[in-house]
Amino acid sequence: MTRFFLALAIALAAAAPAAAVESGYTLRPTELKDKPFVDAETVATLPEKTQVEIVTRQGAWMQVRTKDAKSQGWVRMLSVRLGDPNQKPGGGNILSAIGVGSRTRPQTTATVTTGVRGFSEEDLKGAKPNPAEVDKMESYSADPAQSEAFAQSGKLAARDVAYFDETGKPLGKKK
Repeated sequence: MTRFFLALAIALAAAAPAAAVESGYTLRPTELKDKPFVDAETVATLPEKTQVEIVTRQGAWMQVRTKDAKSQGWVRMLSVRLGDPNQKPGGGNILSAIGVGSRTRPQTTATVTTGVRGFSEEDLKGAKPNPAEVDKMESYSADPAQSEAFAQSGKLAARDVAYFDETGKPLGKKK
């Protein structure tokens, strides 16, 4: 009996890569791009719930092919959800019970974070001044005459800007 389960496990493991093609569907009408760039040429617009096969991933982009193989291109990753749009939760066969052939994902809330990580307490304690970097930073500054010349070259005009105190009340207009 143990040999039977071992043989079954080996057979299932060998069969798993054959079904490794990821598929999904569009969450909203989505532009299919020629290349993985926002300003790339739009090849087509895929309607909501268009089923796609994921060919490859690159950064925040997925190269996809429609199920009917009529269109192929790049879409933003956040426009695609993995799985079948008509899939009902909780499969019903023995293979899905052990996780084979099932592409369902746990229900989670997506979190996207961007930014710079902070400094640790040790980083702050060990910080030392760097005069060379201060000099470099100061070299980027512009005096009022340079600033005005730059503004005129860009056809910019001066405007009054209201300043506010910490409670949000206007302090008056300054130039």
